[in-house]
Amino acid sequence: MIKITKMIEPMFNRIVVTKRQYSRQDAQTIGGLFTQMEGHTMEYQRVLAVGPNAKNVEVGDMVCIDPSRYVQILHKESLKNIDKKITDDDMRTAVVFPTETIYTKHEDGVETSETVMVLYDSDIIYKVPKDGFEDFHPVIEKSPGIIIPPGGIIKGKN
Repeated sequence: MIKITKMIEPMFNRIVVTKRQYSRQDAQTIGGLFTQMEGHTMEYQRVLAVGPNAKNVEVGDMVCIDPSRYVQILHKESLKNIDKKITDDDMRTAVVFPTETIYTKHEDGVETSETVMVLYDSDIIYKVPKDGFEDFHPVIEKSPGIIIPPGGIIKGKN
């Protein structure tokens, strides 16, 4: 294993992008519930480095990535009935991106790390114009104590 201390240079048509992930704030709904997105990789990433044969992408572009190439089926054997020792294959899917960690030592002596993804230029669905986006975190509003369905409350007969 090596400790990489400078940005890697991608080869051929590969690109290096950030590995931004959904935070707890991003995963919270307006009603205050949390989705399962926390910790998952965001669709939109910033390009950090571009290989010599990569097409239509430049350093600094904000791009939407297609994770379909990186979906893996994970097998986990699970016991259904311990007494009879009946097993079945518990299959799940996960998106596993190729990543590297870049370490940076600052002037004050503090060392930080950043995880980046190494993808192909063909993994980009589209790029967003440089002035066409802003980071967005939804405003979490407190939900009312009662939810009234459309048409009002229906009262039963006594």
